Amino acid sequence: VASHESVIARLDRLEGDVVRAKALASVEARLTTLEDTATPRRAREDLVDRLGALEQAAVRLPAHQELLARVARLEGQAEDRQDAAARAAADARRHDDHHARLAAVEQATAQLQDATRALPEVHRALASLENHTP
Repeated sequence: VASHESVIARLDRLEGDVVRAKALASVEARLTTLEDTATPRRAREDLVDRLGALEQAAVRLPAHQELLARVARLEGQAEDRQDAAARAAADARRHDDHHARLAAVEQATAQLQDATRALPEVHRALASLENHTP
């Protein structure tokens, strides 16, 4: 009887193990099915997201192209301004050169005027020397 009960207990345990193994196999099968269906679903969702991003980029493309054109125009304007600034600097240098030359001419003119004013005195001194020379 004891061996009969031990066999029944073992059979009960084995049945429990079989039931658990079947349940585990069922759960694994369900997980595999879910993974198989979830992967394409995720891939599809990813593709939909990417398509949406591409559509948004396509919508923004004309604005982006306009911005690029504006940048090119602004770069051209900046180059024009740099050229104008270089020309203005050259003009300023020439202007400064002219002013320096003009100042030199004015200084020479003033010296000539001083010398011209002194000429009568020089003539008198020469005349005085001629009169005292034997």
